[in-house]
Amino acid sequence: MYLSENIRLLRKASGFSQKELSDKLQLSSNQVSKYEKGDAQPRIETLILLSQLFDVDVSDLILLDLSTEKAKARPATIAPKSEEEQDKMLNALNDLLMKRVMQIEEELKKVDPERARELGIE
Repeated sequence: MYLSENIRLLRKASGFSQKELSDKLQLSSNQVSKYEKGDAQPRIETLILLSQLFDVDVSDLILLDLSTEKAKARPATIAPKSEEEQDKMLNALNDLLMKRVMQIEEELKKVDPERARELGIE
């Protein structure tokens, strides 16, 4: 996955600072930095906003190395064109969601271990 690199590439190509992009996405000022370093994954809503802002498919944002000429030449569309692209996008989004769920579960175990056990999170 190329998500962190693509966010950095598209932000710079658009002339935005990290602060400017975080303002456009209504995020805290250091969140974009975390995305670009790969230390955090954007929520689906943020991925959609990024794709709209940079006029690129969500699937391309996640799956393609947008720094290559082939990727640059690919026209942006609203939806993937094939079932294979749709499957790739859904799998990538599922991976992001699962990472986020795991982060939330780990945080819950730290903050409220009893509640985590009640929910079957061990």
